[in-house]
Amino acid sequence: MNSYIDTKLVTLNSKYAVKNNSTYNSNVYFNYSGLLKDEHDIIQADIILLNAQIPVSFYNLNDTCNTLNFTINSVNKTIVLANGNYNSTTFIAQLKSSFSSLGYSITIVLNSYTGILTITSSTSITFNYSGSTMFRLLGFSDTTNYTGTTIICPYPLNLTTIQQLTISSSILSTNTNILYTISVDKPPFSILIFNNSNNITNNILRNKALDSIDIQIKDEYGNYINFNNQNWTLTICLNVLRKYNNIEKYMMTDVLKTQPLAISANENQNTDKQDIKDPELTLLSS
Repeated sequence: MNSYIDTKLVTLNSKYAVKNNSTYNSNVYFNYSGLLKDEHDIIQADIILLNAQIPVSFYNLNDTCNTLNFTINSVNKTIVLANGNYNSTTFIAQLKSSFSSLGYSITIVLNSYTGILTITSSTSITFNYSGSTMFRLLGFSDTTNYTGTTIICPYPLNLTTIQQLTISSSILSTNTNILYTISVDKPPFSILIFNNSNNITNNILRNKALDSIDIQIKDEYGNYINFNNQNWTLTICLNVLRKYNNIEKYMMTDVLKTQPLAISANENQNTDKQDIKDPELTLLSS
């Protein structure tokens, strides 16, 4: 066999990363000088995400879906709900309270069979999709304004949490930047544990040298996850396929054939005698 695999295990803990999006902890950078060098014996290098321990510290109502723009009496208003994990009861109560704080009395009723909201106002109200991020939760279409004194949402209330985490890296890129996609199958405030027991999805690296690693973690809509300052851990396996260095073997006779011929000691002595002249004889002869 003329090749072998050089394996390194790299543990990435967001606690020790350079954080590009602050306490979100979902766009980070690790310094690993000399992790992989561009060496002549490397045939290829690939990486595998072996395991992950990720806190389910993100909310179903977060910065990506907490804003509602509306117009009432020709006045544009905005509601921003506090981030958190809501069920239908707490969500409706918080939304009604937000309208009330602006001086508007709004009735919101949830159909227990269909999950669809009916919103009633004493004055005609328009919910504007432009600038609103809450439409998907309420059951509205993301491209339609809704106007009236009684508005029935076309789709059910959607308070499901983030459903999947996409782990990416531009430095560890292969054909795509995606290292792995993990389903979120744990409840809030627990730990999502992933083990790649079958070594599925090993990615051949395009970079020939590695001095750093970047990691991005996003939801199914491409939004950065807000881990709320909680740390996660990933373990990556770096497999480097190397070729053995070929060492040429020579017989001793072959080595001798390559050496220049040596002059014998006697020949050296004779040569020295011929070259040495007696200074007295030289003087007399002159």
